[in-house]
Amino acid sequence: MQNGVKVTIIILLGFVVIEHGYSLCPKKCVCELTTSSEYHYIISENYYYSVQINCSNTSLIDVMTDNFSADTSVLDLSFNYLNTIRKAYFENTKTLEILFLQSNIITEIELDAFTEIDKLKWLDLSNNKITNLHPQTFRNNTQLSILYLSYNMFKHPSDSSIISLPYIPATYIHRLHFVSCNISRFSEQDFMKNIHNVRNLDLSLNKLETLNLNTFSDVGELILRSNNRTLSLICNITSSSIALKLIDLSGSPLNLLECHSLPKAHNLWTINLSSCNLTEIPPRFFEQVKFVEEVKLSNNNLKVLDVSTFRSLESLRVLYLDNNVITRVDPEAVADISFLWKLILNNNPITLPSDGSFLMNWHLSVLDLHSCSLLHLTSKTFQHMTTLTMIDLSNNHLRTISKDIFNYLQELNTLNVSFNNITSIERNSFLHNVKLHFLSLAGNPIILPSDGVFVSAPQLWWLDLYSCNFSHIPQNVFSHSLQLRHIDISRNNLRYVNASLFKNLKHLENINMIENPFFCSYELRPMWLHCLDNDINCTASCAYPKGSWNILEDVTILKNNTGHVSVHTQPSTWLSSPVPPARKGIAGTVVVMLAIGTFIGLIIGLVLSYLWLDKYLRQAQEEECEFQYESVSDSTQYDLEEMSLED
Repeated sequence: MQNGVKVTIIILLGFVVIEHGYSLCPKKCVCELTTSSEYHYIISENYYYSVQINCSNTSLIDVMTDNFSADTSVLDLSFNYLNTIRKAYFENTKTLEILFLQSNIITEIELDAFTEIDKLKWLDLSNNKITNLHPQTFRNNTQLSILYLSYNMFKHPSDSSIISLPYIPATYIHRLHFVSCNISRFSEQDFMKNIHNVRNLDLSLNKLETLNLNTFSDVGELILRSNNRTLSLICNITSSSIALKLIDLSGSPLNLLECHSLPKAHNLWTINLSSCNLTEIPPRFFEQVKFVEEVKLSNNNLKVLDVSTFRSLESLRVLYLDNNVITRVDPEAVADISFLWKLILNNNPITLPSDGSFLMNWHLSVLDLHSCSLLHLTSKTFQHMTTLTMIDLSNNHLRTISKDIFNYLQELNTLNVSFNNITSIERNSFLHNVKLHFLSLAGNPIILPSDGVFVSAPQLWWLDLYSCNFSHIPQNVFSHSLQLRHIDISRNNLRYVNASLFKNLKHLENINMIENPFFCSYELRPMWLHCLDNDINCTASCAYPKGSWNILEDVTILKNNTGHVSVHTQPSTWLSSPVPPARKGIAGTVVVMLAIGTFIGLIIGLVLSYLWLDKYLRQAQEEECEFQYESVSDSTQYDLEEMSLED
């Protein structure tokens, strides 16, 4: 009850505030009283109501503070033409907590501009023309937790190449962004002294020459993507652990000559060094970051997957090594990583030894080897990775699949070997994969066996056979995969499909047969009826006659003495005999013209009928008026005669 009364009082007070706020709303701006849910992690008071003034994109060149409500919490002055930010702008808005000034043409900020708004928590100054920022600009903003200064062109002092970053007295900074600010060097001592407990620091798209990771001991997430110069990474080995949880240097060319080992960081869980022009990783590089769970090294120039590189990453779960130039893989490279779950190696020119042996890891679940130029696989390739549930081997150069390649993979659920050069698959290649549900063989020039027995997978649900150049599918192709639910045989050269292929597949739900040159005759009708009777979603189209294969719904079979088959549907008698395309086009044109002529004739007839009826009604009305006039005239004459006689 008491809480309800409090809520009511606060809401009533809010209405008073908004009434007062509206009376002071600047011209062209929008003022409203709204809940702070949009900024809940900045304004967190329960049932808090705030006055928001939106003057965005109103062509302001100056700010008239007299029209601002004293209770304003959110002020949006973005996308205007403000040039100088003055202290006087915010003298009447001391309760301001969120201030948007992005995308103006600001070149100067007075030293005391933000002094009076000591409750400020969110400030956006990005996309302006700020070249210099006094280090004491935010000295009084002790609650400032989000500061965006990105896309300003800071100039280095003439007497120094070092930029001094501003002092922020807040005890915790949620986000601090200096993206594309023309920074090449900044004072590490000033940073450590002036900025504390930053959750997210973004220094991307600058021109930094060196980066000492120990400088960011109080930073949670360090992001420095796409630095415009080669960045020399400096790592000092210390006994204390830094607070870094994420390091993202992707797209920044790195020099690791002065960083043989990352600094100790017990909370570090992600390292992204993708697209950093790395040719090798120092052997002890990850030695002090044992608790990292994800490492991304994609799009570099690494050549060897060595045993010493990742051995110390005891907690590693995901490792990205795709799009490098790795040719040799040490079988024990990831053998000691007991938590490794996903390994991405696609787009590397990997060469397997003659016996086909590969990696060892007894915990790995997902392995991506697509586009790795693999020529052959043997029973030893996956012998020491028995926990694999998903393998991608697409876009390689495999020619055959023998029955012993996947024998050890009893947990295998998904296998993709599409778009290789596979012509033959031994009959029992998947017999031991009792959990295999998804298999893609698409894009392979497979030669189906004459007896039809193809894939023996007792628990297979999904089978892709599209783009395999099939012109005929033998009778028993699916007889050993009775749990199939989805079959894709699209983009082949099939002109006919026998419905008996699917008669034993009691769980079948979808058959994709699009882009096959089907001749929709009586021979294909049983297949259409099978889909209809068994509630199977079959997708197909007719090459002749061109269109949807639902034309088979009303088909009548005509078979002449020569054995020629044609299609005749009841509604369209012109299909009763095969008509050459040119004649069918002429016939169609004639039918359309006749229909148009009939429609025009009907319209003309209706118009003429209307005109005749209108003329007839007008004549009848005129005759009735004349009759009434004559009757009145006669009555009047009779009355006059009687009056004369009485006289």
